[in-house]
Amino acid sequence: MFRYGVRAYISFRRRTSFFKIAHKEFEREMRQFYSVQYLRAIAALSVVYHHAASKAGLPTFASAAGVDVFFVISGFIMWTVTENREQTPGQFLWHRVARIVPTYWLYTFLLLAMVSAGLTQQTGITFGHMLGSLFFIPCHSPDGQPYPVLYQGWTLNYEMFFYLLFSVALLAGKTIRLIAILTTLSLLTLIGTLISSENVIVRTYTNPILVEFGFGLLLGYSTKRVDIGRTLSRSLVATGILGFALVSVATIDQPRLLSWGVPAALLVFGGVFYETSGNVVQLRIPRILGDASYSIYLAHTFVVSALFRVVGQNRYGFVIAAVVASAIVGVISYWLIEKLLLKLARRKIVFPFVTKAQARTNLIAVSSPEGIALQMAFVRSPPQSERGLGSRGGPMGRGSRPSNGNQPFGQ
Repeated sequence: MFRYGVRAYISFRRRTSFFKIAHKEFEREMRQFYSVQYLRAIAALSVVYHHAASKAGLPTFASAAGVDVFFVISGFIMWTVTENREQTPGQFLWHRVARIVPTYWLYTFLLLAMVSAGLTQQTGITFGHMLGSLFFIPCHSPDGQPYPVLYQGWTLNYEMFFYLLFSVALLAGKTIRLIAILTTLSLLTLIGTLISSENVIVRTYTNPILVEFGFGLLLGYSTKRVDIGRTLSRSLVATGILGFALVSVATIDQPRLLSWGVPAALLVFGGVFYETSGNVVQLRIPRILGDASYSIYLAHTFVVSALFRVVGQNRYGFVIAAVVASAIVGVISYWLIEKLLLKLARRKIVFPFVTKAQARTNLIAVSSPEGIALQMAFVRSPPQSERGLGSRGGPMGRGSRPSNGNQPFGQ
């Protein structure tokens, strides 16, 4: 009995070692996009500012457009991490579930506990509302608002829908995949424009904001095929910033896709193309904030609400404190909670569904020269070396994916 247990353990270690090595290569490759990490940090903090400034009665400008930046980045990352790697729709979805769900559920249940204890001003939560929130089904809250229990989770409804659509498209080749997703997003947007519906699900999944994921896909498709140079890249960034500035002072309301989506796309396009044209300065704090952007995004409403009760009388001091404190709490949450939950979720969910043969095939798909050298050394090494290499594999960070993947950063 003991012998069989040892064999099972060794088999498990061999399987997981493939993933750990591939994840190490993946993180090395993805972290070359420092511009994406910096934009994630900016997007998360801009959303924090938006909610804090709204509570304080201060101008919010275009700060809510941080969500639009996240959506563009999400499309870019999903394309980049799957373009040259074999991955089944099931593997892709399980990976995204492991990435998104545990931390989101944790903060949702935390809010539920606070509401039950009377610690917030939020109204009661119904079973149907809670169920829809947990499983990313758009629904109305008890007070009639089309938001989940954790307010900012409305964006995750769009994210998960996009992931579902993207997973189905993985069955097709790259070009057909791109065309199919862009066509579907465009048709849904057209339906939403032509047909007015009061159904929250229909309104959600025909919202033009879905096109912003398409912007990110186009960017991911273009980065390996087009080089626009640094001058034009800087121009795109400047144009995006100018667009946000103009929208902030405009007196005429414009569709969100035009007023925030297009400037967000220009900003991300410019940042990524600037980096593909040369090196970008590595800034430690913005990179850490980019890594923690998801935790910042989920945790900030708790911080903003708590601080408003304490220092809400000083409007400007409150907003500054809210942004700084949300960043600190988000980073702590990322280090102590999000990374741990992600590691546990992937051990329990992803590994059992992938065989050793698949892992070996996926490793060979990593295209970088260093990755190829590592793969060859790994594939040719004896089992004992395999276990040794696997034991040194690091934890999988934000935006990472199974070995057949390329981190959102993004959000």
